[in-house]
Amino acid sequence: MKFEECKVALIDEKGNINMMGNAGDATFHVDYLYEYLGENHSEDFEVPSLAEEIRRDMFAYHLGTLGYIVFYNQIYEGFKYGVFYFPNDISENQLETVKSLDLKDEKIAIAYNPTYFGSFVHFEMVGEDGEHVLADAIEDYLEKKNLHTR
Repeated sequence: MKFEECKVALIDEKGNINMMGNAGDATFHVDYLYEYLGENHSEDFEVPSLAEEIRRDMFAYHLGTLGYIVFYNQIYEGFKYGVFYFPNDISENQLETVKSLDLKDEKIAIAYNPTYFGSFVHFEMVGEDGEHVLADAIEDYLEKKNLHTR
């Protein structure tokens, strides 16, 4: 499967990609992540506490605490767009992996700087206007984080 065809992807701190589902399938994004957490990280935190959770940002936050970048891919009425959720700190390998992705003209947003309030998570965003392709979103992210040297 190509990256742009997956519904959900995780990028670990080494830059390895784990893709799940197909972008147009009817399965909820969080269902894939709940299964992944149960199989791979049940010892890291209380996975059953997420059983009733449906908010994608909450899953992205929890996976971010484990060092993952989370990508949600969506197709809605023929319009394809994706959102990357970055943890507070991303590795050089993760950044290089994201930069190397070929998502063509898919519109991309990046959510970053998560703040956890217990019952919800707030992320800052770039590309939320629906006008950014991946390269533009990365450039805006690096500018906002003052990471131009990367």
